[in-house]
Amino acid sequence: MTKTACLSFNAFVLIAFLMLVVSCRGEVASTSEKEPDIRLNGTHCIISESDQEPIVIDADSLELFTDDDTVVMRNARFFQNKKGSSDKNISGKAGYLKLNSRNQDVYLTDKVELFIYPDKDAPVDEGSSDDEETEPEANRILADEIVWGKYSKMLESPQNVLLEWEGTLIRGFGFKGNLNTGEFSFEKVEEGRL
Repeated sequence: MTKTACLSFNAFVLIAFLMLVVSCRGEVASTSEKEPDIRLNGTHCIISESDQEPIVIDADSLELFTDDDTVVMRNARFFQNKKGSSDKNISGKAGYLKLNSRNQDVYLTDKVELFIYPDKDAPVDEGSSDDEETEPEANRILADEIVWGKYSKMLESPQNVLLEWEGTLIRGFGFKGNLNTGEFSFEKVEEGRL
């Protein structure tokens, strides 16, 4: 296999790993000191794996570092629909996104915004009329930085995090959250209460 073919295969593998994750934190120092193996501007990626809906990512730039097994995206915007539906499951954006393909963790930083959409058949506010069709409001997480652990299925951040979940607003530090169960914790709560 030629060096070009190997590089193309590595790029494909790293981008495929990106789709295995949903979100999370960034450290510029390690990859910014060297030139990427591949740099793409104005990228639009649709990455899927067989048991999940594809994740669609638009980014101002994508950089692939094969020696570090990392993909870095700048000004990334992404979304994933609910399985078998055109309704959004999650969407978000971050100024910096770094994927580590070894452990498949995603690091997001620089004005991270995540929106998690409840199921349409979830209970609606009591104030809603039966005649009105209402779009469920998204739950929201705003953070300075956040990590999505592929294997732990947890979002974590030692930094300042604002959580708006089912009408409750909490701001604090030392955030841990499980999006599947809706269970969250903070080491220190600055505003609101769990």
